[in-house]
Formats: sequence, structure tokens, C-alpha cells
Amino acid sequence: MEDREQTVYRQQMATQIYESQRNVLVTISEHQWQLRWHGRLNPFLPTTVSYHLVLQTRWEMHTQTVQTPVTRVQWIPEKRLVQVPVTTPCGSKTERKSSADRQQTTSRSSDNPRRSAEKRSAGRPVWKATHHDTDPPYSHR
Repeated sequence: MEDREQTVYRQQMATQIYESQRNVLVTISEHQWQLRWHGRLNPFLPTTVSYHLVLQTRWEMHTQTVQTPVTRVQWIPEKRLVQVPVTTPCGSKTERKSSADRQQTTSRSSDNPRRSAEKRSAGRPVWKATHHDTDPPYSHR
């Protein structure tokens, strides 16, 4: 085994908070006393003044400071020592010997290809494919 240095990237989440300002419309409701005249245009009634409590609503613009979290992914490089198996370019002696044996057995069986085909099909009927057998029916050339 051999030690090698390898660069590995580790994922790290980083959250930052950004402050921003926005304008918001806010309703403001208030009760106010309102003066009213009664019987002012009627000559048959005496003119009177009265106060009524009235709800009044208005809109105001307010500025708000908002904190928005933003999460980002960062890939941080790290160097690690990794153990790697060492291989030789020509392999071991037993490996070379077994591969030489395989080459000899394959060369013997492939000396006479007709003979090996006869051995494979011993007792079975031989079927030869022609272009008529492989083409689909009704094909136009």
C-alpha cells in the first residue's frame, strides 16, 4: 500500500443575514369627536349643536428594517492521505503463468474453426441464417 495525497471537497453551508429597508403602508384608526349642527335648514325646529364620536381611518407610510437570511453552499478543499494499492506493470509470476496457459488452450481450440463448430453443435441441427430469415416480412429494398 502506498500513501497518496488527494484533494477532497467538503460541503459547508454558510448563512449570512442581510439587512434591508422597505416601505409599508399601515392603517391607523382613531376615534374623534365631530361637531354637527341639527335643524339648521328647518325653520320649524330650533338649531342645536351636538358632538358625535366618529371612527376615522387613514394610511401612513412606515419604513421597516428587515433581516433576510441567505444560505449559500461553499465547497472547501481538504487534503487527505489515502492508501492506494501498488500494482506492478507486468504483474506477478503466477499471474503471468496462468495467462500463458490460457493463451495456449485458446490457441489449440482455435486451430481448426470447423472442428470446434462441429464439437459445439454435436447432435443439434445446424441452422444457417440468410438475409431472408433476418429481414422482416414486407420489407421494401
